[in-house]
Amino acid sequence: VIICYATGQDSGFLDPCPGSEVTDSCPPGEVVAFMGGADPIRAFSSLAMAYQCQISTPTIWNEMERPTPRRMLVVYIFALGLAGIMYSIVAGCGYGTYGDKVASNILNSYPNNGLVYTARIGLSFVVIFSYPIQAIALRISAASLFQVIKGCFNKDTALAKSAFPGEPKKYDKQTTLQKSLSCFELNPIYLIPTVIFIAFTALIGFALDDLGVVVDITGAIGAATIAFTAPGVMFFLIFPERKVMHWIAAFAVVFGIFVLVSGVILVFI
Repeated sequence: VIICYATGQDSGFLDPCPGSEVTDSCPPGEVVAFMGGADPIRAFSSLAMAYQCQISTPTIWNEMERPTPRRMLVVYIFALGLAGIMYSIVAGCGYGTYGDKVASNILNSYPNNGLVYTARIGLSFVVIFSYPIQAIALRISAASLFQVIKGCFNKDTALAKSAFPGEPKKYDKQTTLQKSLSCFELNPIYLIPTVIFIAFTALIGFALDDLGVVVDITGAIGAATIAFTAPGVMFFLIFPERKVMHWIAAFAVVFGIFVLVSGVILVFI
């Protein structure tokens, strides 16, 4: 839809501002090749939110038939490369159509018609099918944290050092069907974090009509920590002997802190 409006506005096939209507995005704003000031820095929060996928890495790793670092790198390159291309096309077409007046939720800039309504329905399917991915990563992490804390209080060293809840060796011996059914296990350790996650996000969705600010804050605080700061710190702790790579890890930590601090400040300016 966004590409159609970007390519069809010159021919008059699709008018992004029909009837010369005046809205938050109409008439379109200025389009510039490079933006100065704080706008590029503010965008880091949204970009961190868009491209952070570390939380799903353990789940993807467990689903691979022959998990190796090289195969995981190939998955990352193709997945992030495809996402980057699609993000660039959508962002470029939206900005080219409305300039600096484009809404944080890009579909809010476009006129209400059947074509845009179809895009909104498609976006709702994206949200519906992406929720389980986020929920699974959240509940595995929450269950793992619970097991570690429980092991610390019970002085169970093996349990306290466990990276994942349950019995990994037993999981590896399960059939594909058993692994699939385990996702529906009504264990309170998994159920409670999932219910809280869905209820909390649904409450935010019902209360707000523009999630742009929420994305910026979440990206600055959560995504920057997950995507940059935490991996850098973990690399220092896990691979102390790889001195050459420590410079990259240090840059990731510093950059993550910069995105966190600047992102939070710029949201309220």
